[in-house]
Amino acid sequence: MNRQPHTADRATSPFRRASILLLAIVIVSGCLFLQRQGVFDFTGDEPSLSIGSSVSGSLKNGKSLPCYGNNFRSYHSLGCLLRRNSVHSAILEIILETYAEIERVRPELRYVYGETGWPRGGRFRPHKSHQNGLCVDFFVPVRSSTGVTDLDTSLLTKFGYGIEFDSLGKLKENEIDWESMILHIHTLQSVANRRGVTIKFAIFDNELQKSLARLPRGAQLLGSVRFSRLASWVRHDEHYHIEFELPENKSAVP
Repeated sequence: MNRQPHTADRATSPFRRASILLLAIVIVSGCLFLQRQGVFDFTGDEPSLSIGSSVSGSLKNGKSLPCYGNNFRSYHSLGCLLRRNSVHSAILEIILETYAEIERVRPELRYVYGETGWPRGGRFRPHKSHQNGLCVDFFVPVRSSTGVTDLDTSLLTKFGYGIEFDSLGKLKENEIDWESMILHIHTLQSVANRRGVTIKFAIFDNELQKSLARLPRGAQLLGSVRFSRLASWVRHDEHYHIEFELPENKSAVP
């Protein structure tokens, strides 16, 4: 004989589900708050070791980028909580020094970095690379008619990766801030070179590279940094993928 659910059971079931959902929200919100306060700092002091290539490699002692800074932020707090923002220690230092240099000359600018990889490297779905701590996605800086604005990297836009700019770099009232993007990549290259690190290549939408080339400093950038001329498996219009190369990794198979 099947037992029929008691009336009280039916009444409390939605309450239980709501309580569980509320508890989950509180826990996640609390973890994100603590992450923002730097409580979950797993960087450690040991230097990182990049092994293999970006498409078949791993990472030892990976370091997590800060979720927030004076002029930058991560694409989402959840990515920080899951440590999908981990890189080689040398790359972390380059990224932070780059943001600091830009802040000194253009304090009004704001930047958003995207996904980087796991602390131990390895397969990093849905990306085809990002396995050895040397790859970083940077979201394009954007500007509206009123000035510097922020890119929507919420869940609704697939953490920013679902945004689609047109062939001129425009999206509704916003457009790519080309000069801020150029400044960022030029500064990344300069800081990296001072540390003996190079930018191996950059991936950015081929049509948008044409818009970049129309600007004097953009043409200069395309001449000094190797941008991929091949169409990537997904369109890189809302972000540019940068792969760095350490001196000890120059012999690695790409």
